[in-house]
Amino acid sequence: MPHDKSTLERFQDGETRLIYGREPGGSLWLLPDGQAKKHRPWVKASVICPVDNCPTPSLTTVGRAPKKRDGFKHLTPHAGGHSPESLFHVQGKQRVADWLRAKYPNSTVNLEEQSDTKRTRIADVMITSPDGTVRVAFEIQYAALTPAAWRERHESYRAQGIVDVWLWGHYGKQLRAVPRFGENLVELNPTQQELVKEGMPLLWINPIEGTIGTATRKVIVDGRAFPAFATERGEFEAFPLEECRADKTGMSSDRIRDIIAGQVNAAAAQAAYEARLAKEEAERKERLARAAATAKAQLERERQQRVKRLAADEASWAGSRQRELWIRINFGGTVPEFIGVPVKSEIWMPTEHWQMLVHAEFVGAHRKRRPDGFTPGMAVKRLMDATRGRVGTSEPVTAAVAEWLDRLVELGLLTTKTVRSTYRWTTRVQRRFYIPEDMPKLRPAPAYRPATAPVYVTPPVPTPPPRDPDAKPEWAKKLSQNPVVTRLPAPAPTPESSLLSPDLPPMTHDEMVAGAYLYCRKCGKTVTVDGRKAGYHAACSPPAAFAPRPDVTHREGSGSLCRKCGRPVDSLLPSGYHLMCDPARLP
Repeated sequence: MPHDKSTLERFQDGETRLIYGREPGGSLWLLPDGQAKKHRPWVKASVICPVDNCPTPSLTTVGRAPKKRDGFKHLTPHAGGHSPESLFHVQGKQRVADWLRAKYPNSTVNLEEQSDTKRTRIADVMITSPDGTVRVAFEIQYAALTPAAWRERHESYRAQGIVDVWLWGHYGKQLRAVPRFGENLVELNPTQQELVKEGMPLLWINPIEGTIGTATRKVIVDGRAFPAFATERGEFEAFPLEECRADKTGMSSDRIRDIIAGQVNAAAAQAAYEARLAKEEAERKERLARAAATAKAQLERERQQRVKRLAADEASWAGSRQRELWIRINFGGTVPEFIGVPVKSEIWMPTEHWQMLVHAEFVGAHRKRRPDGFTPGMAVKRLMDATRGRVGTSEPVTAAVAEWLDRLVELGLLTTKTVRSTYRWTTRVQRRFYIPEDMPKLRPAPAYRPATAPVYVTPPVPTPPPRDPDAKPEWAKKLSQNPVVTRLPAPAPTPESSLLSPDLPPMTHDEMVAGAYLYCRKCGKTVTVDGRKAGYHAACSPPAAFAPRPDVTHREGSGSLCRKCGRPVDSLLPSGYHLMCDPARLP
């Protein structure tokens, strides 16, 4: 069952203080939790450090309940200095030995026992059954171990008939958490992965808490989930050491047996699933084979029917009136050698018939001229349309037509070449056939001329003709040529007219329609409807034209009129003029 994050944290607790001490007899004694004060005098007098060759072995008890477990410490300040792996290894061996002695009092449990007289292997803890037939070696591994070294020790134990159980340390690199993949996930090192591949249970030990941990995963087979030991990373879970058992298979518990049973059931389910898939695949192939045989038989029946129909069509075509007319019209009454040529591909139409049809459409004298040539596909489409698809499928018909057209190329009636065309990022290669006389005539290549350096000649700049100051402008010439308009004598010069341009004297217009001017009195161009009454453009009006109009009076309020142009003016202007009409603003 999955645990929350606190389970892994509690199992990996970095507690490095002692909970085991060595008694005067040499055996290790476990300090009961919560009794540090009670056993302190006896511990100071009799108990020493369990680590061999400790320079200051004297110990005392430390009460740390209820947050942490009670333990020992060296009497000398700053003494000890033992590595955590060494402390955990010593106490782990003793914890396993105490558990085995309590669980199996009739069996023999020894620490650091050799596997044989040659001391081939020395197990951390060895338990031997009362009859001596079963021996189980427990290895508490905190130090680093390579897969090759583990396999050597494992095979050595198995060769001696000893069942080896590996308990990995809870501290250091033997138990690595991977929180980035989940709150309670652990990752296996290569040696642990090798152990799982061998089919052995994956177990860790915490000697301080007396718990065993393992990592599991879910195996999904055919929609069902089975528990199994992790292979690369898995969900961590822990259970008490007292729930475990030692037997001829090694170390087990209810949870370990459930995981092993899940692996066995997953393998059986996988085998059944693969067998069912194989059976379904065999049935599918059998169905496909039956369907293919049925389709093949149907195709053969259809082919026999087409063969019979083709024989009847050939007999009907040989004596038909249409054949006689085509031979007389297209070939002068004699069938040429390129008509009736047998082809390898199947085409369900009389050979002479379809070849005459293609010849008449694309090659004969009455053909449609095609300078760009034609493809076998175009001929096949013509045959399909003429026979409503009875001629056969597209591929064999195309192959038959192409084979016959190649025969015409050999006889010199056609030419062919390969054309590459690209359309929407797709390149297509086609063979096109051409009638020699239908191909466009190519112009002969121009005669070779050696290249010469270009000669650059600067053209002369044309000189404009001299301008006559007395010459009339174009508009004056047009006015004199207009028979409808008659020019009147120019009026006597006035002070106002003296302000006009000297090269364009003021003019009196006879182009009056209903008393209005048609042309500007200064520039001679057509004036707008608004300027017809005054006879000037706005830019051509002389200063005298800005005199106040006596017939217009300025009135305050809405509806006031400009004193110059007589149009409505804003009542807020006190002068009574538009801004452009005010004589005070003129230069």
